Amino acid sequence: DRHWLFTTPLSDIAYYFPTPFVALRTLKSEVATSLEPDQIEILNEEDPLWLTNGQWGVIQFVIP
Repeated sequence: DRHWLFTTPLSDIAYYFPTPFVALRTLKSEVATSLEPDQIEILNEEDPLWLTNGQWGVIQFVIP
């Protein structure tokens, strides 16, 4: 895992993948991508440990 800005689109990071893919992640470290700034603000208010407590996750679909 690399530390990108949380708002960096996953498609910008994985541009070299030759086929579409789905990423399923349970958030257990301070690594996330493709989030909107308002999503981050809401999550920080609702659960300050959202990045590391394993209670949250993301499903991300990328088409190269």
